[in-house]
Amino acid sequence: MRIVVVEDEDDLREDIVFNLADAGFDAIGVGDGAGLARELRIASADIVILDVGLPGEDGYAIARRLRGDPLLRSVGIIMLTAMGALDDRVRGLKDGADTYLVKPIDFVELIACIESLERRLALAEPADCWRFSPDRWELASPAGTRIRLTLTEKKLLEILILNAGAAVTRRDIIKGLGESPANYDERRLEAAVSRLRRKIEQAYPSAQPIQGARSIGYAFTGPVARE
Repeated sequence: MRIVVVEDEDDLREDIVFNLADAGFDAIGVGDGAGLARELRIASADIVILDVGLPGEDGYAIARRLRGDPLLRSVGIIMLTAMGALDDRVRGLKDGADTYLVKPIDFVELIACIESLERRLALAEPADCWRFSPDRWELASPAGTRIRLTLTEKKLLEILILNAGAAVTRRDIIKGLGESPANYDERRLEAAVSRLRRKIEQAYPSAQPIQGARSIGYAFTGPVARE
């Protein structure tokens, strides 16, 4: 379990990270939403422990942002805050929190909540889920077969999976690859997609998650999680 603690009080953040590490979790602490975004670009998280009263973007807004991201919406969210009124708790749960704990916290209770959430997340995870690991340049099939990616294939999947379930235009894909649509030969894109589709078909003949959208572009249509 990788846990990111978002808490602007330095001493409390360090205490939480220390106790989670002592309990066997891979935990790291950041002070605000920008720090969380940086960490999630490095590697995904299983659970985010989220203070509400943060500088800049507050915890409610961060929770809504996580729930709106196709790659992060399955992350477990534990809100940890001094705002304990009923309206605050209801708002937190509506904005996406799985659990709402009020400070001061008991670390035994926090760890019990994490373990409970970990079990719920495991049960909720779809059995036929693709797994994208940009740090390892790999896509894993639902059967667990790992597909090694080239740089272009990794970038292509990052673009498609960021918009999972929706068609992405060829123009937007080309721009996402760092190329100029005006000077880019679209046959290069078609060739790259074709090679990637063949790799996927060889690894997992049962399903092809990359589908063409006529006159538009391409879409990643299978359930997918980011590792």
